[in-house]
Amino acid sequence: MESIYELQPALTNSNYPLKIRSDKQTNAGYLHWHECIEVLYFTEGCCKVINGSHEADARAGDLAIIHSGTLHRVIATKPGCGYILLQLDPHYWESVGFPLSNTTIEKQICDKDIGKLLEQALSEQTEQLPYFQENV
Repeated sequence: MESIYELQPALTNSNYPLKIRSDKQTNAGYLHWHECIEVLYFTEGCCKVINGSHEADARAGDLAIIHSGTLHRVIATKPGCGYILLQLDPHYWESVGFPLSNTTIEKQICDKDIGKLLEQALSEQTEQLPYFQENV
């Protein structure tokens, strides 16, 4: 199976080393990898998440974390699988003393509090009121 390297140019801003957006998967997506770490918080529908050799079903309220360099894809098992996507630049976090590459991260968890924080961060970024980057 062929995979694609996905360049993340939006993460080159050292003052704001993350990207957050909402997305909706309606098909099988594509197998890809990149240097950023991804946090996917599912808001609606059902998906299958392929995360390296780990495969799991995800539904609203679930959180999937994909490590830097890991081959992955999201497959909608029913049309309309919605999620909030947070992308983190691991190089930035390492430079400020938070070594994400040496951290063991659970691949899938269910945490409504993290979901609320991601929804708030997405709202802050979407509205872009003064100091939104500091708030996110």
